[in-house]
This record gives sequence, C-alpha cells and structure tokens, in this order.
Amino acid sequence: MHCQNCGNADRFVLLVELTCLVGPDGRRLDPDWSVGAECPDCASTDVAGDPVSLLTAAV
Repeated sequence: MHCQNCGNADRFVLLVELTCLVGPDGRRLDPDWSVGAECPDCASTDVAGDPVSLLTAAV
C-alpha cells in the first residue's frame, strides 16, 4: 500500500464505516459496512492497495 498524495508506504489508519438504518416501523434493516484506509501523515484517503489487507494483517 502507498499514499497517492504524499508517497507514504509505512503505516495506515484502518477506517471501518458501519451504517444501520431503522425502518418506519422501528425495525432495524440490514446493516451495511465498508473498509477504507487513511494516511496518518497527510490524512488522505487516496491510498493505493487493498485496505482489507490491513484488517487481516492485524488478526
């Protein structure tokens, strides 16, 4: 992985977004989630590589 903005290839912040919607009747609908990465040096999310690899490397 590397940052397309500043060239950092050392460390990255794993971003996990979870969205849970509630229907009009108050029941929860199926949650949706996504995984991304952010450069800690410049805060850019324009990162080349697969952010899921950060998640699997931590396990």
